Amino acid sequence: NFAASKSQTLNDYFELYMSQTRRLKKTTRSTYRQKYDLYVRDTIGNRKIADIKYVDIKNFYNSIVYSNGERTATMLTVDSILNSVFRIAVRDDCVRNNPVIGAANELKAEVGYENTHKKALSKSEQAVLINYIKKNPVYKKWLNMVIYMLGTGCRIGETCGLTWSDCDFKNDIIHIRRSLNYTPDEHTKKYTWTVSSPKSKSGIRSIPML
Repeated sequence: NFAASKSQTLNDYFELYMSQTRRLKKTTRSTYRQKYDLYVRDTIGNRKIADIKYVDIKNFYNSIVYSNGERTATMLTVDSILNSVFRIAVRDDCVRNNPVIGAANELKAEVGYENTHKKALSKSEQAVLINYIKKNPVYKKWLNMVIYMLGTGCRIGETCGLTWSDCDFKNDIIHIRRSLNYTPDEHTKKYTWTVSSPKSKSGIRSIPML
């Protein structure tokens, strides 16, 4: 049983969050635990959650980006996790306010971080890539897969999760229904193959064969 108390640490509430949250996919749960264990558990995670203030979160994020030299995107993943954890603590009345709110945005402004839009390869760039793979003794075995991904825009996990039943040759349609990923187990850390639905609802789609 978990008794809400001001003596509970951030680590305690992280475990509570993970035990109560069922909406996270297995791959997401694995990523969250991996990031938490790497950056939070043995640092700010040992502190009593009631004692953690905004300035502590801001200093912690600064240490991730500046001291550890990690990408801002890594800090944003940690921010997403901590924001969810502190929301539970607020509801339990262990903390009055969520100290995470605003800290990430302030740091993003300081470092000049901007969300970058992915840029599709031009036809000439695709030709260069395909020509390189054709001639490379290591990568040429993946040529057909790369051509498929270039033509459909599928992610690597969606491509690996494709089965013959997803290919409607009568109507020339490819149905994207699942993703296959090689990820560590949340608890054992052992890497296993995991089949899940695509990253988002819009990921479930049909693509015409050209």
